[in-house]
Amino acid sequence: DWTAAERKAECHNKCLPERPVTNVICKCWLDCSLGNPADECRDQAHWNLVLARKIELVPKSGEGHCINVNVAAAARYEAKNYRPELWDKEDASNFVITLWYKPRPSKSCDADSKTIHSILYKGPPEVDLQNEPVAIEVDATQCDLASAPKLPVIATVAGQDLRSKNGISKDKWSFIAIMKKDKKVTLWLGVDGEVTQDSSMTIPDDVTYEAKETDAIYLVSPEAQEDRIPYGFVGKMNYIPASLWDKEVPHVYNWKEPEECGN
Repeated sequence: DWTAAERKAECHNKCLPERPVTNVICKCWLDCSLGNPADECRDQAHWNLVLARKIELVPKSGEGHCINVNVAAAARYEAKNYRPELWDKEDASNFVITLWYKPRPSKSCDADSKTIHSILYKGPPEVDLQNEPVAIEVDATQCDLASAPKLPVIATVAGQDLRSKNGISKDKWSFIAIMKKDKKVTLWLGVDGEVTQDSSMTIPDDVTYEAKETDAIYLVSPEAQEDRIPYGFVGKMNYIPASLWDKEVPHVYNWKEPEECGN
């Protein structure tokens, strides 16, 4: 059996000792000291820290819960209106953006729309297409081919493109998450009831990602031309300026696809 001192030391070592002591950390110590598994206490503490930084841009219900992405800058979320202290370089160098997207094939895949569609852009209003800070695009160039059953996704961070190995549904809700953690970028896709880490890349050492309190997140790039408009729907979008653990991304996916949207 462990002594009280050994248990205290174990709890201290598991409860994110590198973090400042906050109510979340104190709760972890308490739960652990009461005999709950130390690893579970640690995991719950980290997830609570993530939730404290979650910014819900497209809510699950109510006003603004369903965005019809049928024009450039279909929706704009300025940092100054959404906890701006969490958007600067120091606090937002690591982040996750998650959303659900549903194409509308009658418009998303007509003769004039078989291109690469802009779904999301994060950065200044003056878009540098060669160096976008963050972007999510869907490749609809082969949307009408039975031999290409999924739509590839292109995630951009610091001007570096990451193309998915698989893809998302052509006509149903799919989950997309882009995560930056230090120099590593990962793309997660949730399709047909399963979420997986689809692909990853490493940002070169000479490339810098800059996050600014003057940034905004746009659903559809403000510079998107007519042929890059996706004509679909976006729901349940979150911006989380935090360093998530890989096993935490499925927690967000498990909040499920939007309801009463895209019908």
